[in-house]
Amino acid sequence: MVVAPTSGFVDPAFDLVAEAFHAGLADGRQTGAAVAAYVDGRLVVTCVGAGWMPPVPPGRSISTST
Repeated sequence: MVVAPTSGFVDPAFDLVAEAFHAGLADGRQTGAAVAAYVDGRLVVTCVGAGWMPPVPPGRSISTST
């Protein structure tokens, strides 16, 4: 199993949210996830990731766009 990279933004005060998000993907229980959180109208967390992706052959790239 290859854990795919995640992307997003996390306010340092909410690092535990990002850690929990990444842990859910890394242990294989989730196959994909996204989360966003606002506090008082301010975006503090936005993370998107895929928990599993097949290995990519050398010299090839993949796109997650639709």
